Amino acid sequence: MDSPQKPPENPETATDLKKRVFLKSLVDRLPREPGVYLMKDREGTVIYVGKAKNLRSRVRSYLVPGSDGRPSIPFLERALADIEVVVTASEKEALILENDLIKRHQPRYNIRLRDDKDFLFLRLDPDAAWPRMDLVRRKAADRGRLFGPYSSAHAARETARIVQRRFQLRSCSDRVFASRKRPCLQHQMGRCMAPCSLPVDPAEYRRNVAQACLFLSGREEELIWELERLMDQASRDLVYEKAAVYRDRLRSIQTTLEPQAVAGAPAVSRDVIGAASDEGRVEIALVPVRCGRMLEPILFGFSLSKVSLPELVSSFAVQYYSAAEPPPEVTASVEIEDRDALAEWLGEKRGKQVRVFAPPSRGWRRAQADLAVRNAEEALSRRREGEKAALESLNVIAAKLHLKGRPRRMECLDISHLGGTLGTAAVAVMIDGEIAPSSVRRFQLRKAEGGDDYAAMKEVLGRRFKRAGQGEPGWELPDLFLVDGGKGQLAAALEVFSELKIEGTALAAVAKARDDGSREEQRHDRIFLPNRKNPVPIRASSPLLLLARLRDEAHRQAHGYQVKRRRKSIGTELTNIPGIGPHLARRLLSTFGSLEAIRTASLEDLSGVPGIGPALAGSIRTRLADQETP
Repeated sequence: MDSPQKPPENPETATDLKKRVFLKSLVDRLPREPGVYLMKDREGTVIYVGKAKNLRSRVRSYLVPGSDGRPSIPFLERALADIEVVVTASEKEALILENDLIKRHQPRYNIRLRDDKDFLFLRLDPDAAWPRMDLVRRKAADRGRLFGPYSSAHAARETARIVQRRFQLRSCSDRVFASRKRPCLQHQMGRCMAPCSLPVDPAEYRRNVAQACLFLSGREEELIWELERLMDQASRDLVYEKAAVYRDRLRSIQTTLEPQAVAGAPAVSRDVIGAASDEGRVEIALVPVRCGRMLEPILFGFSLSKVSLPELVSSFAVQYYSAAEPPPEVTASVEIEDRDALAEWLGEKRGKQVRVFAPPSRGWRRAQADLAVRNAEEALSRRREGEKAALESLNVIAAKLHLKGRPRRMECLDISHLGGTLGTAAVAVMIDGEIAPSSVRRFQLRKAEGGDDYAAMKEVLGRRFKRAGQGEPGWELPDLFLVDGGKGQLAAALEVFSELKIEGTALAAVAKARDDGSREEQRHDRIFLPNRKNPVPIRASSPLLLLARLRDEAHRQAHGYQVKRRRKSIGTELTNIPGIGPHLARRLLSTFGSLEAIRTASLEDLSGVPGIGPALAGSIRTRLADQETP
């Protein structure tokens, strides 16, 4: 009797076993020192960066099934192929290095907060003659002080409005300020002292600047003390009008700080970080606490996180405070392993001691942490509801446009040019009903000239879908592709689809509404479909408005890229003049506003620009005199 045959070995199981043995032997050789570990896939791409007090112990925990409850283990079993480590002298150095490596490699399984250049800051230069407040998107290399960061333009502008209303600082540009002859509307509304045209006391204006800096720095207790002192001094000097101004400013600031208070909390500035997670979604609420009162939370959402909440919160704190000034205290709702290292690093950034409580066990700190968590949970709930509504809208779009399935990835193309020159295009992307800014594609037109939108569309479609056909990462075929326009643009797109034999992607065109007294069906945005005579109207409150929103984003991206190219072209025209570098070119454009204004400016006006003398002014006039405005 033949012996039973041995079952065939499963190649996949053998491969997994070999990988596990290799990784275990690698881990056994790791040092028991602090440092950073980089996990890589089979292609050598860094997929996760982490820090550890003990490298061998931390990395080993990933490879032992059931060693902890972290959701990262299953994905590592499939994706992990190699581990590289960097030993550091301390936990603090590991914490800093981890942040740098996340920014450099952008691993898919780490949370990634936006870079400093994407945050909004409020900037004030206290050393300027008449300081103004403006919004910037990156840390400028000048003497100005930056306050923030702010996670949204709305939050930054609302703060700017509060500061302008309370402290009456000018908001106009230097060029407008220098040319004004009478006060503007801001002065009439009580939001500016109008130093451009009124005899404003420089010392009083600088006092307002100093108070604004205290307010924006979160040092409200110092500001309140200063205002009370000034109010009492003005009363003693019998200057009652000035005392009333300080009284009103004090009341308005106290009102601003009233939104929420926790009983027993001392008047110390701190940030409270609360985190909530559910089904691969993570929401973090950072609640600033000023003078014991909780202000409006700043919300950050992350998706498909593969790490535990403590790791995520720690990484978030390092990335956030790389851009923001730390307060005297930071409280987190979850335990952070490297709390001491984080506190040391924050203290070095602040220049003073920073205390980290993660998590507080009881009392008012615990109450504030619980409030932050509730804010995070509420934001998570709103996010789930928004995602559900977006998916329902996609189902309606699929039915209205007779698509085979829900269009999870949609793209829209728009063309922009300036009088037939500097042609650009952009393809905006929407995934699951949400705009995906990181997936937008911008193009410079190479062949299409003279404002031929059809030729431009064919060129860009060809370039976009050829890359998809070659299987390049990030260029996958969408479920629905839109072009901005009507029947003509749709026909041009269909021709390209036919030439490239594109299958599996639905095609449509989105036309803007007409306001010239046209028929009723043309007074709405419309969607044109292949082989259908009548367009589908996009009416108010219709889910099809998602397509109009995507079209508008494509237009914004294409136009913005075209403006950027135009500015670069103008700057190049100026820097081609001997003696004009990038700095002087920016100064000229800032002073006069356009190349045409520079061309028509007098020698006296040109010579009045700092850094440009009579000889260089004459050279500018000569070189620009016979050139046409681009």
